[in-house]
Amino acid sequence: MTNDGGWIEMSAGNFLRLLVGIAFLSIGFLVTMGPVCGPATEVCDNDRDDDGDGLTDCADDDCQGGDLLVVSEIQYHPTQVPDTAGEYVELRNDDERCIDLGGWTIQEGSGLPATHFEEGTRLAPGETFVIAGNARSLQNGGVPADMEFHFETTLNDDCDRIEVEDSEGNVRIALPFCNGPQDRRCGCQGEWPPCPEGAAVEFCGASTENTRGDDWQCATTPYGAGDLGTPNADNVCAPR
Repeated sequence: MTNDGGWIEMSAGNFLRLLVGIAFLSIGFLVTMGPVCGPATEVCDNDRDDDGDGLTDCADDDCQGGDLLVVSEIQYHPTQVPDTAGEYVELRNDDERCIDLGGWTIQEGSGLPATHFEEGTRLAPGETFVIAGNARSLQNGGVPADMEFHFETTLNDDCDRIEVEDSEGNVRIALPFCNGPQDRRCGCQGEWPPCPEGAAVEFCGASTENTRGDDWQCATTPYGAGDLGTPNADNVCAPR
């Protein structure tokens, strides 16, 4: 009932029953909807401890186990410095989790002496890692290298092969590359672009399958002393 002021009057018993009804409705809503929030998931490339375990990014066990590693750039004929100093290979983590490269190896060709990655070498999602003939930027033409490779010979300007093995000896990358579509001696697939002297070749494909030359382009961005490439930076790819 209402009083003269328009307010609803309610007995104590009715008011109590109303409160009990509201409580039951609230419990039913929570059961139906489930918990409002749950444990946070660790994001592996934001420099934050998302799940509150005191560990961030690649130091967190939740971020381990990535395996989508690709060769993203190759400089096989620098002009500003000798090949022994200025050649480089860039690797990129295309996984959503970190890749632990400790104990892995990279080599030119197959069966030739390999260069070992140091223990504790980890790549966060999207991170690149450059291995150059000389790790000193003042001597390698301005390449921001992370490590030196110790190949038996320099990379062949016509065609060659890059192999990466994990710590158990499994081949993770076997990439033949060529300077031009006409050269098939190294087992190259697709139409590899003929890059001018001094220009690196960059992976510009949309997938992690990068063995076809059609997905590679010649670099056009100057770096360091004047050769062309984007070592340890995003590849600059022309629209197709």
